[in-house]
Amino acid sequence: PDQFILLQNYTKFVDDCIGDWPENDNDVVMHYSTPLMKIHCIVLKNNSSETITINSLKLIQTHSDSLRSKNEDAAFSTKSKAITTQIKIAPNSDIVIPASISFTPLNKIKPPNTDISFKSDAESYYYGEVSYLDSLTINGFTFPFKQFSDRIVLMGFRDGKTFSTDGSCPYLYSYVPSNKHYALEKQILYKLNSKEKEKYDTILLKNPNRKMLIKEIDPEDSFIDEIFILCVDKNKKEIRYFSNNDLLKKKDGKYLQLSTNDQVFLEFENFISVNDNNKYYLVSNGYYLPHKGKSNYVKPAPTIIH
Repeated sequence: PDQFILLQNYTKFVDDCIGDWPENDNDVVMHYSTPLMKIHCIVLKNNSSETITINSLKLIQTHSDSLRSKNEDAAFSTKSKAITTQIKIAPNSDIVIPASISFTPLNKIKPPNTDISFKSDAESYYYGEVSYLDSLTINGFTFPFKQFSDRIVLMGFRDGKTFSTDGSCPYLYSYVPSNKHYALEKQILYKLNSKEKEKYDTILLKNPNRKMLIKEIDPEDSFIDEIFILCVDKNKKEIRYFSNNDLLKKKDGKYLQLSTNDQVFLEFENFISVNDNNKYYLVSNGYYLPHKGKSNYVKPAPTIIH
């Protein structure tokens, strides 16, 4: 984008928090903001005293020609890309891999014709291709990585022989009408990683909407028996909204099963609008089973820093 248009005081709140344009146009303040462009990179540094060889590097990538937030990007479909060129890294040296480009509006928080100050917490928006590190093979040993938000975490090794590829449960996204994307809510069925642990799980929704997406990102199989949105008003009255998926309308032992990279779109019937005085929860029943893996790991590899 060449510029962001920032509007201040452009809505007034009337009946039941419905936004409306102010009666007096003079109440509207418009700013043009030059976007701050950032290039995000993956940095691999060799902290050892010996030269190491990167045999291959696997990336997970998303792509869109529209601006989207970090949470929205996580809901996009992904593709894998493998780089098999042999790369040698000398001791105390590093390589830099471009991962993404983002734009941040410099939000003015003082009136025009005064000294300009900027918000430091302005949200960044991705554009184009975004790459996440999936796995890395160094000196013949493969290290799987796991993506947590905008952080990369190396999966741990056990007994010097096997590594854990334990999953962490399915991810829930809600539809955001203003930008026509799905935004990350939270994980569901958290830590319910066996059939014996199956039970109901409840999370508070940040952006309740009749359209939801459940995506299985981690190396695991999830089994979901029932899902509904629970609305609780100020008088503690409860209303349940069920989805259009017949497998999820009641707890009956007939599971919706998702494996790695599977996703399902849900639409909750009769859920029309949101009242800000109410609280909305996503209630789910089920469990997941992590995949297990083996490694030819012999000794600790040089430290890798992201």
